[in-house]
Amino acid sequence: MRILDGSGLFNTKFDFLENSCRWKITITSKAFILTTVNNQYDCAFGNGVVADGEYKKISSKKPECFVQGDGQKVYFAKVKPEKYYDTL
Repeated sequence: MRILDGSGLFNTKFDFLENSCRWKITITSKAFILTTVNNQYDCAFGNGVVADGEYKKISSKKPECFVQGDGQKVYFAKVKPEKYYDTL
């Protein structure tokens, strides 16, 4: 997903779900705002669970890494975000 001028659209479709998962994402200096678009709520979170909301910024520090679901750290200095899926 690309963020241009502080906003972007995310869309994905899981084979086992009827509809897709579609979000509008807006980033401001104070928050990250996520809004579901066109009632496309099939995001595989479970029944009635949505991610919509305003998430307040608590730091401007750029992270060095993130932790995958298996606990392994992935460092941005070694793997650029846009190339992450190429490493799997």
